Amino acid sequence: MMDFKICYPDANTIDKVLKVKSLDDFATEYVDLGQGIGYWIADNPFYDNGFEIFKNLVKCFPIVKDNSAEGNMDPNPFDTIHLPDWVYKNICFLIRDFYLKNVEDRMYDPQIHEWGNIYFKERAKPITCYRLPHVDYPKGLVANLWFTNHSIDDSNTKLYKYHGEVKNCVYDFQTDTKHPLFESWRELAQSPKRSDEWFNMSDDELSKWGFECMGAAPSTEGKMTMYKADISHAAIVSPSVDFRWSHTFAFSDDFPPEVKMGDLGAVAL
Repeated sequence: MMDFKICYPDANTIDKVLKVKSLDDFATEYVDLGQGIGYWIADNPFYDNGFEIFKNLVKCFPIVKDNSAEGNMDPNPFDTIHLPDWVYKNICFLIRDFYLKNVEDRMYDPQIHEWGNIYFKERAKPITCYRLPHVDYPKGLVANLWFTNHSIDDSNTKLYKYHGEVKNCVYDFQTDTKHPLFESWRELAQSPKRSDEWFNMSDDELSKWGFECMGAAPSTEGKMTMYKADISHAAIVSPSVDFRWSHTFAFSDDFPPEVKMGDLGAVAL
């Protein structure tokens, strides 16, 4: 068949072969880091041997974004896989239902999302200004399903308390011309530079930007780490890691019309 791949399961059979757990069977544990910051550790979202089936299914799809390529200004420091909706929608619906039961009990503008993050040590060359922590959505839940296994010292997702204002996923130092760090951010972001290799920003360095590290969520194969979408976070990878692979499933929501925070305009780049 030349270079073509056939998915197993395919779009016709996935609902019969790959069974996503019900919310009642989705085992989770909350880790409270303080000051409203924390994360859940969850078992994989599949019944029986579904995790291995799903892992092999994801391998059928190519890397669609080479985020270390010269000229690519994508903030994501990892190579990216995207899946068609028939592959991931039931997992995202589970994440949505978990959010509605454990975080918010209503929806205003719900959407589901997914993306795969692949780290190759020899390829990862992130843009320096985007190694600052970020938030994914104003409201919602983010769940990372891990396909590789690492010690928490070698690979984790650090979670931060930001001591400042965040509006529509943008930090005040990025838009407020009177913020003492506005010029520092603009200097970094106006001429983005690509690092020669992966690097982690230290807690001391990030504290100068207003980020207080509260803790780290692990990278454990077959587990999901979940946190609210408005929590500042950053991926941490040590020099001893050659390959790291996860897939993210997310449910995002918006604020009700009466409490929307308004248009911030363009981010200062």
